[in-house]
Amino acid sequence: MTEICLIAFSIVVWLSRGQYDPTAPVLAALFVAWTISPGRSLGWLKPLPWIFALLFAIKPDLIYIDPARSGMLTVIRFLPLVAVTLAMLPWKNVFCRRWLTSKTFLMFVFLVFYAGVLILSPHPKIDVFTSNDAAVDFFRHGLNPYSQTYADIYQGHYDYHPGFLYWPTALYLQTLSKILFHDVRAILVLCWWLAALWVPRRSFLLWLTLPFLAFGFEQAWLDPALSLCAAVSLWALKHPQNRRRWIPLALAIAAAASIKQYGFVIGFFSVIWLWLESSKTETIKTVGLSALVFGVALAPFLAWAPSDFLSMTITAHTGALSRPDALNFTAFWMRTTGTDFPPLAQLVMTALGFMAGVVHVVRNRSKRGARVIAEACAMAFGFSFLFGKFGFCNYHWLLISFWLLSLADESADVNRAPF
Repeated sequence: MTEICLIAFSIVVWLSRGQYDPTAPVLAALFVAWTISPGRSLGWLKPLPWIFALLFAIKPDLIYIDPARSGMLTVIRFLPLVAVTLAMLPWKNVFCRRWLTSKTFLMFVFLVFYAGVLILSPHPKIDVFTSNDAAVDFFRHGLNPYSQTYADIYQGHYDYHPGFLYWPTALYLQTLSKILFHDVRAILVLCWWLAALWVPRRSFLLWLTLPFLAFGFEQAWLDPALSLCAAVSLWALKHPQNRRRWIPLALAIAAAASIKQYGFVIGFFSVIWLWLESSKTETIKTVGLSALVFGVALAPFLAWAPSDFLSMTITAHTGALSRPDALNFTAFWMRTTGTDFPPLAQLVMTALGFMAGVVHVVRNRSKRGARVIAEACAMAFGFSFLFGKFGFCNYHWLLISFWLLSLADESADVNRAPF
């Protein structure tokens, strides 16, 4: 069932750019069906990287390409296809076979591809890029980014609050990115690229070839950083023999929670699993260190201008209206009925997702191992956005990354529902 969801969500997001599509209720139904019964592998993964790379070659889908660099797209669009073809074809008795099919070579090719995307589209006209770039400039000049006024590039077209709307670690990372690479998106590209080193072997090529990756990198969404945190968390939890695993685990949990408001979901299920499967001492140390790092990340801005910080990072989100252009069930409901999907119903569906995730971890952890954490994150996060206010490409991107992280060795898999 996971493979079906991977294929359906990836292709729809690629075709729609994460904007509303009539398949939204179908995706929601598929997701609910997966939650009820994640199921065994169907063995459909092997050709998917090649198919995904081919889809990108057909439709690169970059929006804000610099006309002076448009010729570069002719080369960039075929790099994933070439890399995957080299990796998947039988190369017996071929010179340099080991090098051409090595993970090192593949990682290099995809890094060139990802970097090329940023070069092709240096100034995308999306609020995430323009506001975050402005926030970094404010910060570098000693100004509080949460207290500044930002331009509304949409000129009131959306119910949207211009500003730096994320937690401070996102600001720290993007400031470092602009200092080192002159582009706030470079750190996000590196996060996704580096995460490939920690994903399950069965997910490696899929992780690198999702057909909407170029569009996602162009738009400057922060979710690749959360995916890296999830990958590191899972890696740490899968290595109980490492007595110091709680340190990278705590740092990953704290980073995810202090980058984006919904990043806490990664730590929430990781800590539940750790409490059930490990010593209480290790759990307490993990929670203590992650709480300390989280507090240190937020403290400067809470002390600097607490009302501005809370207004831009909390009320700007809670006060926003549901988006009818989102790729989720809420938008389908709004377009079909002409009314808002009730806030109480949104809250209930979010609670249902977290409940399903908790039950899944408690019930299935012994036979599915640490992969239940990624699956539980997918359950909780999927319910919250598919039936919530927002649901664009970056939300689906993070959900798909949870699925990819769950694709561990199937030998221990059982066909059990979380309920």
